[in-house]
Amino acid sequence: MIEYNSTKTNSNNALQQQAVEVLRTVLDREDRWTKVHAAEFLLATDVYIRHVQRVFEKELLTQEDEPKYRIGIWRVLAQAAPDLKTRQKWISRICEAFMDVQGADRIHAAET
Repeated sequence: MIEYNSTKTNSNNALQQQAVEVLRTVLDREDRWTKVHAAEFLLATDVYIRHVQRVFEKELLTQEDEPKYRIGIWRVLAQAAPDLKTRQKWISRICEAFMDVQGADRIHAAET
């Protein structure tokens, strides 16, 4: 017989919800790579995909010309993409950055 510990499950759920709220705050208030990493964790929850996508569409408008960080923006947008065609668009941009051996984004594209 498997024992079910509802107290432990409830505390795990509460802890998980608290962690998600911290990540949402980080996503909305922090910048650059901290924002990217928070977004990736939130995307893994499959709950805040549209919110992450909206935040990074705004980042794209204001930060796309920033070398290195734009790879993080494209990476998040690829993961948050609503369909395969859109996802492939962002992956292609990352691949192009990687193929540019003199490009400022190459190392970040390789990591991605």
